[in-house]
Amino acid sequence: MVAGILLLVGKKTRAAATWLGLTVLFVVLVVYVPIGVVERASLDKGLMFCGTVLLLAGTMPREASRRESSADQWPHETRIPKVVG
Repeated sequence: MVAGILLLVGKKTRAAATWLGLTVLFVVLVVYVPIGVVERASLDKGLMFCGTVLLLAGTMPREASRRESSADQWPHETRIPKVVG
């Protein structure tokens, strides 16, 4: 629930999506795998949802890199070494 709110607000989105995906994976492994083994049920939907959320987490920018702009990373003057030849 907290992860969903953080995703909606846009704060710590990468961490929130990662924790949400890991939580879904844990629930699928602990709850639905035993049920699937006993009843021969399919686990594809739960694992697909888990993978989708983890892919979402991978596309989110990291907090540190989001604060830095590309102008701050590169100096305005680029020094090119002279080729001696």
